[in-house]
Amino acid sequence: MNRIKSAVCLSLVLAGSVSARDLIDRPWKDDVIYFVMTDRFHDGDPENNRPSGSNPSLYDAAQKNMTLYHGGDFRGLENALLDGYFTDLGISAIWITPPVRNAWMSRHDLGGSKSGYHGYWAQDFLDIDPHLTSATNLAGKPYKAGREGRLQHYKDLIDLAHENNIKVVQDIVCNHIGPLFYYDLDGNGAHDGKTEEWMPAYKADGSYLETARWANEPQWNVGKPATPGLFQDFGIYWGKGFGFDSLGKTDGEEQRCDFFSLRAINTSPDTPHFDKLVNEFVEIYHFYIDELGVDGFRIDTVKHVHKAFWDAFSSRLRKRLGRDADKLILFGEVYGNSISDINYYAGNSTDQSRALDSLLNFQFTWAVRDVLRQETCGDANPLGRFIERMNTEVKTVGNYDAKEMRLNSVNFIGNHDGLNRFLVKGISEENHNLALAVLLTFEGIPCIYYGSELAVRDDQVDRNQQSETGRITLFDNRGARRFDMRNANPHFKMVSELIALRKQLPALVDGDITVFPLDGAGIEDGVLAYRRGSALVVLNAGDKSQHISFPAATLLYSNGLTAKSASVKKGAVPAKTLQVYRLR
Repeated sequence: MNRIKSAVCLSLVLAGSVSARDLIDRPWKDDVIYFVMTDRFHDGDPENNRPSGSNPSLYDAAQKNMTLYHGGDFRGLENALLDGYFTDLGISAIWITPPVRNAWMSRHDLGGSKSGYHGYWAQDFLDIDPHLTSATNLAGKPYKAGREGRLQHYKDLIDLAHENNIKVVQDIVCNHIGPLFYYDLDGNGAHDGKTEEWMPAYKADGSYLETARWANEPQWNVGKPATPGLFQDFGIYWGKGFGFDSLGKTDGEEQRCDFFSLRAINTSPDTPHFDKLVNEFVEIYHFYIDELGVDGFRIDTVKHVHKAFWDAFSSRLRKRLGRDADKLILFGEVYGNSISDINYYAGNSTDQSRALDSLLNFQFTWAVRDVLRQETCGDANPLGRFIERMNTEVKTVGNYDAKEMRLNSVNFIGNHDGLNRFLVKGISEENHNLALAVLLTFEGIPCIYYGSELAVRDDQVDRNQQSETGRITLFDNRGARRFDMRNANPHFKMVSELIALRKQLPALVDGDITVFPLDGAGIEDGVLAYRRGSALVVLNAGDKSQHISFPAATLLYSNGLTAKSASVKKGAVPAKTLQVYRLR
């Protein structure tokens, strides 16, 4: 840790004393997470849109070009916190895209050149990207120039969130760095803009490392990593290039390949640098928790890293945290995960102690979409089968029991990658609201994709297309959407009511989930009831009102298009409705 501190030049005896985080004492299962792409949320400080030395053409002032920076930043998040936007919504944790100093452009990637506005192309793991930070704090006091000032701004954002009883989840990457070096295949000492020198064909035997050369493009922040030591050593990378089917393999190629033009780190336990690499990442990410106050990590590209790495990383990080380890959450992205992946990544292969706490639950996403994101919605079977599978397929691992694993599973209905927003062309706001209602009443930690609470629609694609076009700027610099629009937005009201209901009815947080048999309409009619302890949730996804009967219960919530309806009678479930009862 001394090397890390000296590298960061921390006189961050950062505002010292007791952190507001110490006053947030609740298990993660009680939280509702709001996932925000920082660059696409709100441009709170226009002065950082073109950092000194950067290529000015990488910023799109119109906030329309999906491949360029839109200007969202920490000040935009701070403004929302001060406005009470997140508090009024009721969320209790914000997950932000990686804030570390990034490569600002990739010369060649899938679909052509793109900027690194999203944060997943690390150039320096121990610095914050200047697109995100401001020259002064909220009180107008100047930050120190350089790395120290940028880290201080990040800490100030985290502290402000904690003062509002909101946790901060940082997105992290251990699989790759940004597009910082190329393969000099023709030996001329320059990349010459050649696609094959950025993304050569995957090489199963051998590597391209002997031709690797650090790029030198300061206007794009592309070149030798600023993080000193290990990451400047070509020997820790695979250097095998990329194949268009590499990422979907299951024979180890998915761990060895470059991630398009991003440079894959060799995380194999058989390498001489394995322990040093694990310890380096533990040092880095412990710093963000211990010094800056981050509460948890969402881990990117988990299946593209060796399982032994995650076992070692999680156990060593928890050991470093000591008694504070129980406050941490580590949830990973295993793109398209199966339910068995939850068990696999939760268990440490060495001693069966806890490794990752949970995964983003893609199976939940697809079950909800199979019911509510169809041309005709009239069969709730996919959700019923999903409940039964989670109850039978998630297993106790060591001292980490199956129920706790299910409660820590992070559920979502839309995201920033190919799955995109739930609300696209051809999908009704009714069904979008029902999907959010299921998300907020299901077993697991709900994660709301930014803008979903306002029913922001992506009109560029339909439900059958994989796309990243939903990475829309939410509160734009033209004032089309402002924080105060929440006051008249029925979707925001619905989400906030359901989050409040979770607090009113704790069974919606930690009650066991089971399919509840009904008399009357069946699951093929679009009606599904699931019990969460003393709570009963009844969903009618179909286009017709249905009549059902069940034991005596008190109706607590019923939504039609948007909000509560006092006229709904027990036993009658109108079309496109979700109801919540307390069983007597």
